[in-house]
Amino acid sequence: MKTIAKIALAAAALSITPVAVAQSDPMAKYRKKLMERGEADYARAVTVLDDDMETIAIISTERAGRTKGHIPMGEGDVMLRAGINKETGATLFQITASIGYWGDWRFYSLGSYSTPAGPVGVTPRVISRDVITCMAGCKYQETVAVDVDIQTLELIAASGEPWRFRFQGRGPVWNEEMNPAEVKALLAAVSRYKAGRGLS
Repeated sequence: MKTIAKIALAAAALSITPVAVAQSDPMAKYRKKLMERGEADYARAVTVLDDDMETIAIISTERAGRTKGHIPMGEGDVMLRAGINKETGATLFQITASIGYWGDWRFYSLGSYSTPAGPVGVTPRVISRDVITCMAGCKYQETVAVDVDIQTLELIAASGEPWRFRFQGRGPVWNEEMNPAEVKALLAAVSRYKAGRGLS
């Protein structure tokens, strides 16, 4: 009976192991590093592009940078931009995502992002597709953009949870995440800009 019990326990242990491996999160290490930064860190990186000859002011988190290592044999970035009409105060918010990779063109054309109510499917606009370099193979870079409303940004900022993005094309799925503190920093910068110019 003891031998049978040992065999049963060993079989049970073996049956658990594949499940545990399957459920491991490849983004966990990247997420931990990403979430160490606070709103003040992102606020220092926010840029405002504005001059007297432009009708739209651009506020961006482009300089915030990213922790690398979440894309095998490549690198990715996702940032926020706000375009403010300097006459009316109307504001358009945009997610811009960029990925560099080796191999063949992937042509990312479908996407989604997380919200507290569930994922939202989107069709990204292509900003650029470039060949960076070619040696034994070629490295490509794709940049896409998605419009997002302020209500969604406010929900993400208040959630305290990483904002997740997924883009799909001909090759591997491309996953990105953003610290909600970055969203807070952008919204605060937009509010300051509009308040300083009497815009609503």
